[in-house]
Amino acid sequence: MESILPMLNNLHDHFSWFTCSQDVKAEKPSLEIYESSYQSAKFWIPDLQKDEVLHIGDSYACDYCGAKRYGFQALLLDRSDNPNINAYQDWLEAPDYEGKSLEEVEANTIK
Repeated sequence: MESILPMLNNLHDHFSWFTCSQDVKAEKPSLEIYESSYQSAKFWIPDLQKDEVLHIGDSYACDYCGAKRYGFQALLLDRSDNPNINAYQDWLEAPDYEGKSLEEVEANTIK
């Protein structure tokens, strides 16, 4: 993790675990990265259910739809009005999940 996020000054010391795409060899929105994160969380909370996990991110396709497809709760951070934020992987097609609708996404978006 230090090689990927060196600028965060040991941020990882404040968390029980991180899930890193480099370690999992999969990137969001693939199911493998969410499964790895879920299994890591279950080490600390053995009875944890997928729908008890909240994933927060700023990518509609990768963070929001990927997490929802896996069974996590999700919040989308809409930072589109911030000129200092670059959108990455905006070419990805958002995965489908049960209950996907514009209203559902808007209700779970933080501006």
